[in-house]
Amino acid sequence: MRKVSGDAQLVSWTLVFQKLTKGFESATPYYILLVELVEQAGLFFVSDHPGDDSTPLHFLKQGTPMRLECLQVDGDFCLPQFRFITESQR
Repeated sequence: MRKVSGDAQLVSWTLVFQKLTKGFESATPYYILLVELVEQAGLFFVSDHPGDDSTPLHFLKQGTPMRLECLQVDGDFCLPQFRFITESQR
């Protein structure tokens, strides 16, 4: 197993409004993202976006740079999420 940088590019996304997933009812609406890790073409990862529906729509473009964040959920468990990175964060 190899470590990866956590950098990725946005491939696709959807905004979820329905409260169908147990445990995420209060989080709606939320984004589900498909990102491609920079280490290897075709190495995809699906995650949610840490935030809310206030994410500016101009960020939602294929190829937008993303970076991995880990949300500590319980003890040692980390929920991987990808956040948009701005020019100043690169």
